Amino acid sequence: MRRSSLAAVGGFDESFDLYGWEDTELGTRLRAFDVAWCFAWDAYLWHIKPPQTETLDAALSKTLEKARMAARFVRKTPTLRAKLATGAYRANLLRAKVLAPAAAQPLFAGIATSPRVPAAVARLARGRLLDSLYADELERELRRDR
Repeated sequence: MRRSSLAAVGGFDESFDLYGWEDTELGTRLRAFDVAWCFAWDAYLWHIKPPQTETLDAALSKTLEKARMAARFVRKTPTLRAKLATGAYRANLLRAKVLAPAAAQPLFAGIATSPRVPAAVARLARGRLLDSLYADELERELRRDR
């Protein structure tokens, strides 16, 4: 895109000071500014993450930050598109409560960190834990505004 388009929409919103959603929020403003876009099949992006940075503790912290920034994004852009992108809609929050209830978070954490369970089971438990935590924190942040 042209630098002038980025400048016209104010660039990145630096109030997104935690992990997540700053690029999506910028894209929303660029679309509203009618910046044309196209998908470039030959453009690659790698997120290189050394294994020591992908611990469960690090993932838990990122998940909480991402939920907080999702709520900030939805507050700033309360559109259906933003709510669908972030999962900030009733059906998704209900889905998370059913499939990954908050009361099960300690169980999921125990399974995710147990050396005695198969790796696939540990990954599944880790996913459920992070999903539950994200949905709980997102809902809490959205309620805070009411």
